[in-house]
Amino acid sequence: MRLADYIVSYSLQINNRCLRFLADSHAKGNLSADGGLVEGDDSLLEVQPVYAESMLLRDSRRLGSFWRWVASEDARVNAHRQELSEVLERLNDNAAPTRLALRLASQAAGEEDATNLLLLARSLPTHQDVSWMRLNELFTTDSDLWRNDAYFESLADEELLAKLLFSYRKGYKVNQKLPSGWPTLLSDQKVEKNLSRQKEYCQFSTHQLELLPPGLSDKGKRQLWYLDKLADAHRMLHGLLQLQSLIPKTALGKPVAKSVKKYVITQSDKIYKRIERLAPRAYNVRPKRFQNAIQQGLSGLGLEVLTLQSSPQAEITPKPAAFTGLGTDSDGSDDPTRNV
Repeated sequence: MRLADYIVSYSLQINNRCLRFLADSHAKGNLSADGGLVEGDDSLLEVQPVYAESMLLRDSRRLGSFWRWVASEDARVNAHRQELSEVLERLNDNAAPTRLALRLASQAAGEEDATNLLLLARSLPTHQDVSWMRLNELFTTDSDLWRNDAYFESLADEELLAKLLFSYRKGYKVNQKLPSGWPTLLSDQKVEKNLSRQKEYCQFSTHQLELLPPGLSDKGKRQLWYLDKLADAHRMLHGLLQLQSLIPKTALGKPVAKSVKKYVITQSDKIYKRIERLAPRAYNVRPKRFQNAIQQGLSGLGLEVLTLQSSPQAEITPKPAAFTGLGTDSDGSDDPTRNV
C-alpha cells in the first residue's frame, strides 16, 4: 500500500466523521434553522455547538495539511483548498475570542478579574456564522475529491516522505535560531518571525506524524506528543494575542479594558514560557536520525488493503443552521487559554 493511499484513507475517515456528525445533529433535531437548540433540550445548552465547532475546526486543519502534503495542482482542488481555508478562518474567528474570555473568567483567581473578563466576553464583536449547509457541502466536496485517483496516482512514497522530512527539518532549524531566553526578546522581529514559522511547521509535522503511530517506536511517540503540545501552545498563544487585539474595539470603560489587557498579557507570557520549554523536546532529534526513525515507522505499518468508506451525506435539504460555539480539543485539556 502506498503512502498516498494511506493519506487518502485517513482523510476519508475525517470526512466520514464530520459528515456523520452533521447528519446526526440535524436528524436528532439538536440544531434549529437559526443555529439554536430546540425547545426543551436544555441539557445540550452550549455543549452541542461547542463540540461541533471544536471538532470541525480541528478536522478542517488536518484536511488543510493533507491537501498541502499531496500538493495537487488541479484547479478544482486549489479552489476547494481556498474555500477550506476560508471556512477554517471563519470557524476560528467566530466564537474563539468569546469562548476564551469565558474560560479565562472561569479560571480567574480573583473575583474582580473574573467579572472584568465576563464583561469582555459580552462586549466582543460578533462575526457572521458558518451555515450547516455550507459545512455539509464543503466536507462532501472534500470527500469526493479525495476519491478521485487521478489526483494521487502519480505520487510516490519517496516524494511524500521528502515533504514530511522537509517540514520537520525546517521546524528544527527554526528552533535552532531561537536564542536562549528568547521570551525576554519578544520585541525582536526575528524572534516573532521564527515563532510564527515554528507554529506553521510544527502543526504540519504533527498532522503528518498522526498517520504513523502504529509504526513509531515509543521514543517517536513521545516526540509526537511534544510536537502536538507545542502546536497546541502556539494555537493558545494565537488566541490570546487575538483576544488582546480585540479589547480596544469593545465598549469597555478604560479601567476595565486596562485590567483585562493586563490579565491577558500575563497569560500570554505564561504560554511563551511553555513554548520555550516544549520546543527543545519537540525537536530533540536531529533530522537525519528523525528520517531513519520515520522510514522504519513506515515499513512497520504493515498496511495491505485500502477500503474507501461511502459518503454519509445526509439526504435532506435543511435550512442553513449556524454553529456559534468553540470548545477544546479531544485530549481533555482544561487549560483556560486553550484555543482550537
